[in-house]
Amino acid sequence: MNNNLPLIKEENGFFTKIKMFFKTLFRLNNNIPNYSLAVEQGDYMNIKDNGFAKSLRVEENLEEKEFLKLQEKFENGLITEEELTEEQVDGLEQLYNKQIDKLNQNLLNYKNRIMEIKKQLA
Repeated sequence: MNNNLPLIKEENGFFTKIKMFFKTLFRLNNNIPNYSLAVEQGDYMNIKDNGFAKSLRVEENLEEKEFLKLQEKFENGLITEEELTEEQVDGLEQLYNKQIDKLNQNLLNYKNRIMEIKKQLA
């Protein structure tokens, strides 16, 4: 057994040099912004001083969630139209109209896509 061999293998290969290049490149560049996006506090996520992250943040629409729950109860027969207030009826009507418009837009997109595929196949 040869006791003169080093305990740690020293790598001087091509890929090792590339790996070391990128390590030093990213280690020396301290100008990269800190993207610590959020710190969880309670039930909400607070975004720290980052404009990009703030632009990606999705604001919850609590009113719409309530109307979706109300819609589900109404469709399951748990509540009737007589039990709803005028404001709730108007909100549900707006929600239904928004959903119908979205479905019509999706349908139109599918029709256009099918027409494009037909043109490509012809």
